[in-house]
Amino acid sequence: MLVTVALPFLTGVSSWLSCNPSKSTHVTSATGDEFREGDLVYQIDGDAASEYEDGDTGNADEAPVDLCGNSVIDSNEACDDGELNGTYGHCRNDCFGVGSHCGDGSVDSENEDCDRGELYREKCPCDSANCVACGLDCQWSEGPFSRSCAGEINPWVQLVLPQSAWILWESTDRSAVAVQWGADTDLSQSADADGTLSGLTTSVFAVQLTELAPATRYYYRVPGAPVLDFVTPAHPEDEVPLRFAVMSDTQRHELWPNKHWEIIHQGVLSFMETERRPELPAALTAVLIPGDLVDNGLTMSQWQDQFLEPAADLMAHVPYLPAWGNHDRVTPATALYFRLPGNSDSSICRGRIYHQDFSNVRIIALDEFNPVCIAEEVLWLPGVLEDAADNEMIDFVFVQIHTTTKSEMWTVGENPELGFVVNMLEEFTRTSGKPAMQLYGHTHGYSRGQSRDARFLWVQVATAGGSLDRWGQEPTNDYAEFSVSTDDWGFVWIETWAGDDPRFRLRRISRGDDSQTLNNVILDDLVIHRYALPPTTPQPLAPTNVVVLSGSEITLQASAYSDTDGENHGASHWQVSQDCPSFASILREHWRQNENWYFDVDTQADDDLCDELFTELPRGTPLCWRVRYRDVGLLWSEWSNVATFSLTP
Repeated sequence: MLVTVALPFLTGVSSWLSCNPSKSTHVTSATGDEFREGDLVYQIDGDAASEYEDGDTGNADEAPVDLCGNSVIDSNEACDDGELNGTYGHCRNDCFGVGSHCGDGSVDSENEDCDRGELYREKCPCDSANCVACGLDCQWSEGPFSRSCAGEINPWVQLVLPQSAWILWESTDRSAVAVQWGADTDLSQSADADGTLSGLTTSVFAVQLTELAPATRYYYRVPGAPVLDFVTPAHPEDEVPLRFAVMSDTQRHELWPNKHWEIIHQGVLSFMETERRPELPAALTAVLIPGDLVDNGLTMSQWQDQFLEPAADLMAHVPYLPAWGNHDRVTPATALYFRLPGNSDSSICRGRIYHQDFSNVRIIALDEFNPVCIAEEVLWLPGVLEDAADNEMIDFVFVQIHTTTKSEMWTVGENPELGFVVNMLEEFTRTSGKPAMQLYGHTHGYSRGQSRDARFLWVQVATAGGSLDRWGQEPTNDYAEFSVSTDDWGFVWIETWAGDDPRFRLRRISRGDDSQTLNNVILDDLVIHRYALPPTTPQPLAPTNVVVLSGSEITLQASAYSDTDGENHGASHWQVSQDCPSFASILREHWRQNENWYFDVDTQADDDLCDELFTELPRGTPLCWRVRYRDVGLLWSEWSNVATFSLTP
């Protein structure tokens, strides 16, 4: 089928597809340009564009069905806001792109005072006297990049350890390279930095401060910047609480160019204030960020524009520990702008795979894009995990990696080859008794799940930038492991405690999506204790030792859930077997979670997890069943007693 549309289609489709480079293909043909999206090919030829199925030449006599305006994003639409189409901030009337909105670079006089799609560095529309800039609401205000507007330098701290810390900054002034610093604002000490060219006129300067005291606030100033501060962490044996902000995929999207700045300022910094946490930098141990910091890591200017400047007010005080994503590329920029632990086995992979301990937590970063580092970490990771298992100071292991083997909202983004990482971490938790968690991104949304037979969490922490992977726009799958999946912008907040009751708390803090803004709403909240009691072993209630007069289905019923620690019911695992009572082989088994948020619906909302329907069971043969209960802290009860039954032939 051929659909001919007016030229605005060209702008809408090309803009939308350029925002999704991994999900579309641009082909230049003899007859013009084509944009390929799945089986659809958009052909742009002179005065019009045509859409047809791949391999179909189209039929101009067929009239298209006009679905634009039904509030559903159909296969040939970039957006559809229903009755709101054509209004400010919403989809255009042709459904081929977002219409006038804040951030599109064009001032809408009825709704905006100003509008610049890029608000960074030289493009910041700045009043030199008052340093005002175009705000996130497209009204004139003190801009989010006021320091840049005023010509000030944005330094950042890296690898802040109990007795040392790195200070870095980028500048065109190659003559002033000394950092003034000290334990008070007198800044009585000085250290010279080394500079490395980062562009035709810029250099990155770096200096390591040493012989510092643990758990101490230090002040510093680099040339062209105000006095700033950081706090060294305590020694692990002091067993102090930790706090981590975790986010990923901060690369810029042209429709929401300031999303990263928003996540930092209105998200992380604002959330800390509402939590009544200590002021920065004592409020945060580090920021973890598993990949896609920028859109293209080979473009040097993006590291300042898309990453360092939007996060400057946080990075000046708190160190970042990244893992690298596909957009970051294998580039010298990562070594230029970051100082990371150098405990990999080869110099090539230092800063790409590493581990760092804070109090009772081991942070591990893995690389899946440098072939040399992938080969190394297969041999390196077992030793790091074995050491964590033997280390009495370590209670938890958090692993950062950009992708993983399962992704509910974008199955195309899965990486099955990383199964060895999941297997190693699951085995680590089983043998050591220490819970572990993988933190990853790539898919632009949030998911939280858990392995069935290990105290191992799967947490997709995206997205702090980029476009959202909205439900239904890409291939999806409702995996048994996952309890919560949401297509929103936001970040994860992790707190840990050591001592007699080591535990960590994980919360998802949401900023909403492109149709609804949320102000740091908590969408997920989970606490994992290292030491806890499992739930009471359930008892089978029905059927037990009976012949059931029914068809090939039956509902199994077990006793009510009970937990000595007061933990809520997290999951139930049911099994039916013909090998009674050994369960040497499993005929059917169901694993049900206490919640399953999928496509914005909790499909488990009415399930108390104490009964379960089984269908298509064999008739006229002895069967047995059992069940075990899990608490939300990922501890399983023992299996129940075995109950037997049979279905009449």
